[in-house]
Amino acid sequence: MQPTTLPNPPGFIETVEHYSKTCQNPKLDRNRQCFNEYTEILGQGRVAVAQEKLATLDVIGTTETFDDFMIALSIRLGWPLDWVTYKRLKTVLDRPKVSDHSEVVLNNFKANMADDITVYAYGVQLAQAQIAAIPNMLALRQQFEMLQAKVDQSCEFKAHSDHFVGKDCYKMTTKGNHGAEPPQQIAGPQAPGGTQQGGAGGSAAVGLGLMQLQNIPRWCVETASTYSVVPGKSWGSLIDTKVRRDWSHRGCDDAFAAASA
Repeated sequence: MQPTTLPNPPGFIETVEHYSKTCQNPKLDRNRQCFNEYTEILGQGRVAVAQEKLATLDVIGTTETFDDFMIALSIRLGWPLDWVTYKRLKTVLDRPKVSDHSEVVLNNFKANMADDITVYAYGVQLAQAQIAAIPNMLALRQQFEMLQAKVDQSCEFKAHSDHFVGKDCYKMTTKGNHGAEPPQQIAGPQAPGGTQQGGAGGSAAVGLGLMQLQNIPRWCVETASTYSVVPGKSWGSLIDTKVRRDWSHRGCDDAFAAASA
């Protein structure tokens, strides 16, 4: 009997629908599963344990209220507010909104992620209680907003630092391509997979669809995008020997080859 192969759906929304229906399959690679990360990491799979651990934290914050979190953190550590201003990195432009997805997708994810949704809601309650207990919070928000306005938030589609994996921002399209820049001519002294000379290519993620990228570890995708690595052909601008070793140890060449097959 021949194994059944599910075809890649033709469009972005269809791809997400396909993923939302299959991501709880335990036979899938770990990076393709939508497991309940909060619950597993904090509570070893138990919601009550995750909530108990959240309640022991001095400061809790969410992405949606990140400025409040930074204010609370500065107070807890006794730091001035201008020490905790920040530049947004790895921003994804034109990313889809929740409202862009069908009820089928949303309901699938709500069912799959029920435990994490419960843990998250509890964390939000704790964060709100901590913020409510801070005196003069309105004035602190206004002060922090003025400080944040002075931070350069420009987006250049490039690595922010040699010490971080990923770019300051990305551009997503509904056609499934990852990255905003066109391929570049690159060459490397020692390419992944042992090839001596690099060639034309650019980011290995360019041209791969969403379903294909889901088969590749995120670290490999971000590293390829940051340093314009072409798997099996060129290291691009990646000269850090430690990161090169990590690339090999994580099997990134094989992951890209399998996704492109």
